[in-house]
Amino acid sequence: MRYRLVCLKCGSTLVPNTWVYRHSCGSPLRIELNLNSVEIDVSEIRRREWSMWRYRELIPARKVVSLGEGFTPLLERDFFALRLYLKLEYLNPTGSFKDRGTAVTISKVSELKIRGVIEDSSGNAGISVAYYSSAAGIKAKIYVPRDAPPGKKALILSSGATLVECSSRTEAHKRAIKDSESSEYAYVGHLWNPYFIEGTKTMAFEVAEQLGWRAPSIAVVPVASGTLLLGLYKGFRELYELKLVDKVPKLIAVQGAGCAPVYKAIHGEESCGSSALADGLRVENPPRLEEIIRAIRETRGDCIVVDDYDIHVLSAFAFKKGFIVEPTSVAALAGVRKAVEEGLIDKGEEVLVPLTGSGLKYITAA
Repeated sequence: MRYRLVCLKCGSTLVPNTWVYRHSCGSPLRIELNLNSVEIDVSEIRRREWSMWRYRELIPARKVVSLGEGFTPLLERDFFALRLYLKLEYLNPTGSFKDRGTAVTISKVSELKIRGVIEDSSGNAGISVAYYSSAAGIKAKIYVPRDAPPGKKALILSSGATLVECSSRTEAHKRAIKDSESSEYAYVGHLWNPYFIEGTKTMAFEVAEQLGWRAPSIAVVPVASGTLLLGLYKGFRELYELKLVDKVPKLIAVQGAGCAPVYKAIHGEESCGSSALADGLRVENPPRLEEIIRAIRETRGDCIVVDDYDIHVLSAFAFKKGFIVEPTSVAALAGVRKAVEEGLIDKGEEVLVPLTGSGLKYITAA
């Protein structure tokens, strides 16, 4: 596949023959595919394996490491007087959508014959990198905040990865980058890593195919580092440019109160309240903030903030409806309800909501 790495700040391009997660100027990188060289045969795709790798023409890595990620169910429900499409991402191999980005990342790392990786995470990304690295025979060090859920830390340790506990989410990020710079381990942190988004974008391809090659009107997405929102934007954008769908959905970001940099950037004010329950939404300074804002504005979207009360109420709702999901996933449902109340979503609209992580990792709290 022909593609290049492009700096988001200065526009410089890099040849992707070595591992690099950011440009020398300090800015994140994005991957640009040469879509003119891509031919998509929908009838051929239907005959392929039931995984995200069925869209291999649009993935800038060979399938080297896979645990069966992707092609999760899409269920239609009429919650909140909407045509709600719930994408069950918590049914991925390690229990979250992060497996999509990790599969592409570790496959690329394996292609480049790198033998050790470092990731910082509040839990799900760390679990994912730990297990995919283990499957690939690659050593992994995972840096987590000390107050990460015990179940998530236990799973990381069970994979054989090295677990490094830090005082906070921010400290975990700083230490991970610093330690990667003084070791032979490659930093694959999903906050920066451009290949991660190439995995999360496959959710858009699946949704379009599951809906008969069309896009929903709106996507409501929990946002911390923004890799899922950016993946959906990039995926639907590529399908639109290939004339496989007729629109890119409006993107509505959902953040937790008390840590909502996207909301602040869009609305010019701090959020009120707190959201300790949504531990997966704690990224104070996402490196791709400007890219996130641009995607939201280009689709005429918005950002909504939910607090612990919202999450608590919708957790009971989700569990009673049969969806065993973690608080971060529930935040998206709470965001949908709030968006309807505030008039951002009209009744009867088609709305995509990815249920991002498994509640089995929180079963004691639940």
